Amino acid sequence: MRRTLLSLTILASALIGGDAAAQVQPDPRGRPPWADTTGESGVYPIGDAVGVYSAVLDLLFVDGAERPRIIVMHDTAEGRGGGPCPIACDQKWPHKSKIDTATVLAFARLSPKRPKIVPFGYPIPIAFISYEGYTRLRNDVSLRIQQAGRIPYPEAPEFATEFAKRYPGAWGHLTLTKVGFNKPHTEALVQARLWCGDHCSSDEILFLRRIAGRWTVVERIPNNAEGAMASAGMRYRGPAGDNPVASELVLAPNARRANEGDDAAAVYRTVFDSLYSFHGESPRRIVVSDWFPVDPTPLPAHKRPIDSATLTRYAFLRSVRPPFDAKLGYRLPVSVLPRDSIQVLETLGGGALERQAAENSEWEMSFWLAFRQRFPGAWGMLGYTRVAFNTARTQALVFTNHACGQSCRNADTWLLERRGEKWRIVERIPRETETDWHLDPLRYLGLDANPKTYRPRRIHGRFVAAPSGRPLRRLPVMVKRGQRSYRIVTDMAGRYSVDSLPLSGPVELRVDCPSPSPRKTMQVGGTLSHAGLDTTIDVTVDFERCLPNRPARALAGPIEIWPDAKLSTYPDAEVAAVYRGVLDSLYPANGSHKGPILLHPITTSFAAAEDAFVALRLGQETPRLERQGVFDSSMEKNIEKLKDDSVWLRPTFNYKRQVIVLQPSQKRFLYAQGEDFREVQPKRDIGLSTLARQAYPGADAILSFSRVAFNDAHTQAVVQVTSGDDPKFGHWGDIMALHKSGKDWRVVRRHVEQGKTSGERVGDRCLPTDAPTSTPTVEQLRTLVGYADITVNPTTNSMRPFSGSSLYKFTPIDNPRQLKNAALIAATVQFIDSTGKGKKPLGLLDSAGHVTFFYEGAPPQPNQLDGGSSSTERFSILRVSGREFFGIWSSTPEGMMPFVGYFCGRLR
Repeated sequence: MRRTLLSLTILASALIGGDAAAQVQPDPRGRPPWADTTGESGVYPIGDAVGVYSAVLDLLFVDGAERPRIIVMHDTAEGRGGGPCPIACDQKWPHKSKIDTATVLAFARLSPKRPKIVPFGYPIPIAFISYEGYTRLRNDVSLRIQQAGRIPYPEAPEFATEFAKRYPGAWGHLTLTKVGFNKPHTEALVQARLWCGDHCSSDEILFLRRIAGRWTVVERIPNNAEGAMASAGMRYRGPAGDNPVASELVLAPNARRANEGDDAAAVYRTVFDSLYSFHGESPRRIVVSDWFPVDPTPLPAHKRPIDSATLTRYAFLRSVRPPFDAKLGYRLPVSVLPRDSIQVLETLGGGALERQAAENSEWEMSFWLAFRQRFPGAWGMLGYTRVAFNTARTQALVFTNHACGQSCRNADTWLLERRGEKWRIVERIPRETETDWHLDPLRYLGLDANPKTYRPRRIHGRFVAAPSGRPLRRLPVMVKRGQRSYRIVTDMAGRYSVDSLPLSGPVELRVDCPSPSPRKTMQVGGTLSHAGLDTTIDVTVDFERCLPNRPARALAGPIEIWPDAKLSTYPDAEVAAVYRGVLDSLYPANGSHKGPILLHPITTSFAAAEDAFVALRLGQETPRLERQGVFDSSMEKNIEKLKDDSVWLRPTFNYKRQVIVLQPSQKRFLYAQGEDFREVQPKRDIGLSTLARQAYPGADAILSFSRVAFNDAHTQAVVQVTSGDDPKFGHWGDIMALHKSGKDWRVVRRHVEQGKTSGERVGDRCLPTDAPTSTPTVEQLRTLVGYADITVNPTTNSMRPFSGSSLYKFTPIDNPRQLKNAALIAATVQFIDSTGKGKKPLGLLDSAGHVTFFYEGAPPQPNQLDGGSSSTERFSILRVSGREFFGIWSSTPEGMMPFVGYFCGRLR
């Protein structure tokens, strides 16, 4: 709700008339009796109204030990708005106190006279401002905004700033009505409207009683209120509610007589003591700010009972920032960071501070880098709300938000109870938390904060020589932290200690190589720094690392087995027997290889080492392989069912020769040496296979097996073996077919993925056979003239049902044309349909033996020859024998993988 003095001014003169008109039907013959202003004074306050006004100002402008330097009041007692009806009506005016009806009617029937307010002896200076003065002030601000060419929206906050400049030290602008008394003048009602900036205002009716000759506020009855954000040093001093139902008893029978501001300061000190005392440590200062998010959600479950009055007031006050220039009397220095300074710090945090943070391996937003420089020793920035008390002021709720970084904060609601004169915390209710802490000396302070997190970070230990183990005394050591480095020296026992480590990032320990090594320094140890780090790192220095051409070493001692490998049951006995048959083929007993056999610890996907079409091609060659007895008819579907994922191998593999299943720890050790070698020799080959051959003398490669596919009878098997640094991307792949012989398996065909299927004629049948390695000569191709029957047998699984024969006509070209690829067109080939008519397009027979048809539309119905075809069909002639010719057929629809097969042709 945005409220300004201008709106109050415009409405003020109409309030009583509008309110009375809504509730009272005046006599048509005249005005209501209370409209008569005869004999009323033209100045105010007079008589008992002076004491009432003073009590109202005490309530609004005395906050513990705090008072404004000046009170700004409207110079006229204005008409009332809201509140009770001047005559009997259905609308009930809620309040908690027992109020004399005469008091209510006197206030409800205040006359429309607007007397001038004159000084009435209040101890704080009062500045009176008229409608005209207020309007001039606002017009000056509006004119300045217009002259600057800015939009009018910023007018409200700029007006608040201008008001604060005109009246420095003021808490806001107050407008009061006249006072309604009962006949004996023991009770009074008065309306107070306080404006305290953009999004900050209150409108309330105050009920007072004369007690021991002194007027005292008993109850605050809100009409409306908004206290989310006071402006320019002003303060929200309104009620703890925004409607009459939330009226607040200020002086209940058991109410506390002490000033509320003093109790609030004591509550804040108690909360700060708890929040900023972390296992015996405290910050050098605390920083408070009015820039923080409040939690609009309902209070979560809590252990202690909370007074309903406390909860009601907290629901409103949890969004009201208190003044941060108040004298809290806290034991630690308190710095104030108003929200207007946030942007300034964000600007200061860039440039040099960001570069310095990067050098220290630190990361945070620019604001927090500048915050740390501006407030050294602070743990963060604290925001808090007004304290919500119960009526007796024996219980309190307050919300705090401690911010410690861009993604670091803990918000809490604190429940306190008073015992005698001392406040104590009875429950801390966590609200929102973000624990991503990045920057020293800031700290996350949530209930779940680890006490070890903020201890000094350090590493320590000893430097010893390899392989003797003797301490390296007075050894200069370079400590590298991010982009910063410095030197330390070990003591006479080789001990060292590195303190004040960065919050995160790598820490390297380096030593100089002996001259004249080509390497200047080498990394001998290090770690990743983290919160609470305190660890021992003993460093063994091997100066032989400085020498070039050193061979890699195998990891000595116990080998760390990968957890998945420990649990693996793969390969089972049958698969292991197949793998042994593969190794028998690769490493025959009479071969030259005598070293260990190295295996990757996981299987590779079948056919992944060659290309994406290997498995598909293998399926396309199945008819030939079945005819040759390599596979039976069940193998093809079993290959298709083979799982594509990798599986961990058991850590040991039983074979007649040494087989080492390389664990990740062994690979990491080799890779680390490779990086070390690269520092001495930048161009050295540090591939895993190269390093492994050095570390395991006699090893020739690192192998990886795929899963095994069996036929239904489990007498035939197929498996792929790859070699390379990565099992997923081997340097070569060999798909092997094996047959079972007794209990053993033997390889019957290697590289089955490389074979190609052509056709051959057996009787009247066209059957698959191995494609010849030679191709026909041009002279042989030129003998293909006239009509020919061609039988096509697709081997692609989905196309096999479409086998059949067709008639084609070969017509030689007298003057052969040369294609772009330098092949000559030897003849044209035309498809002849069942009616004996030729169909277009014409196929082209080139000197390489390829007959190619270009189709626009799905084959095999050609209709024209053009360059914009959507598919091709090709007959690759691989053998010509008399009037017969044989080869490979393929059809490639646009955007799809090719269909393949073999064909047999015969001239008529």
